Amino acid sequence: SAEAEADGVLVDVSAYARGLGVPVTFVTAAFLAQGYLDGAPPGSPDGALRLRVPNLLDVLRHVRHVLRTQPADWLYTTTLEGPDGQSLRVWIEQNETGTYTVLRPEDY
Repeated sequence: SAEAEADGVLVDVSAYARGLGVPVTFVTAAFLAQGYLDGAPPGSPDGALRLRVPNLLDVLRHVRHVLRTQPADWLYTTTLEGPDGQSLRVWIEQNETGTYTVLRPEDY
């Protein structure tokens, strides 16, 4: 996971997840690209994208619901409504840290 994070494949969202009591460490960058990022603010020197935090919190709440209502497992599949109203298939996969990663099935 450290290498994937350094390569930009995984984004650490643990600070947001911890605040909601959700055992998620990472979300794939490809998942976030489905409407969870805004362009860089005008004049931004690094051109960095900004995370749409309210939308991410919706995802994490959905994950929390799935983890609380389904039998314990290492992989969960679910569908949620994305920020633009689109239906998104989502995998919630346990990673080597014992927490979970949120990803699209095609990211696997």
